[in-house]
Amino acid sequence: MKANILVVLALVSPLIVSCRSDSFLSWGKNKGSECLQQAERNCEGADLRMLNLSSANLKGFNLRRAQLTGTILSDSDLRGADLSHATLIGTDLESANLRGARLVGAFLRDVDMESADFSEADLMNADLEGSDAESTLFVRANLSNALFRGADLESADFLEAKAVHINLMGASLGRARLSKADFSYANLEAVDLGSARLDETIFKGANLRLSRLSPYVILTNASEGTQNNSADDILEAMGLSDDSRAGALIVKTDFENSNLTDAEMKDAVLYQANLNGANLTGANLNGSRWIEVSFKGAMCTSQQRKYINCTEFVLTDKDQIQKSLAFLNWLKARPYPED
Repeated sequence: MKANILVVLALVSPLIVSCRSDSFLSWGKNKGSECLQQAERNCEGADLRMLNLSSANLKGFNLRRAQLTGTILSDSDLRGADLSHATLIGTDLESANLRGARLVGAFLRDVDMESADFSEADLMNADLEGSDAESTLFVRANLSNALFRGADLESADFLEAKAVHINLMGASLGRARLSKADFSYANLEAVDLGSARLDETIFKGANLRLSRLSPYVILTNASEGTQNNSADDILEAMGLSDDSRAGALIVKTDFENSNLTDAEMKDAVLYQANLNGANLTGANLNGSRWIEVSFKGAMCTSQQRKYINCTEFVLTDKDQIQKSLAFLNWLKARPYPED
């Protein structure tokens, strides 16, 4: 019996040593995890659940359809990796580098991706519902048809991102930068955009029902290189200061055919915005000021007077706008600039 035990130990001990000597598989190995050590970098369909891959170099790896539930990938290098249709439920991606990675159809629910870098990554049709993406970079990323419902995207960066048909319902985008991003036909219902940057953002056909655009949008430069279009210049021309204004500063933003029903836009300053065909029914525009704003065909029903206070508007052509929205209360409205 003793001899048999010694034989078993002799057979098992190399496996124990192998697991312990593996520098980044500190939780042991799953079936298929050996691919992480191979030069081919091919882990397609591999079971990599619950592994500790923190700070691992996975650059360019094929991780298509891989199982990564509960895996720690914080600070890891996943640049150019292919995680299409991979499962990452509850995965830790904090501060991970996924620049140029491919995550088409990936399942990333309840993932911690705070401060991660998804710049120029492809997340088309990816599911990121409920994920923590605070301060995460999505610069020039493809987010079309992605699901971010209920996600925390505070201070995230969507500069020039393509987010057509993205679902952000109930997400928090406070202090996020959406500059020059395309959110056409996106679902932003009940989204918090307080203090977000919306310069030259496209919301064509988007649903912003019950969305919140107050407190003010942080905007340091509305249109670089264009005379008199900086945030400071616009505010100065209106007799306001960055510290005193309470509402959003929305510059050259495209809301064409969007749904702004019951949106919170109190004290907002809209400069050269496009609201053609937009639905503003029930929106709170109390104290807002509009400069060179186009809203041909905007939907403002006769019942809207009960909900919206349209006083104190600043207009470029008061007579023309009054003809299309004659039923609204334009008391104290004045042309811009004042004589």
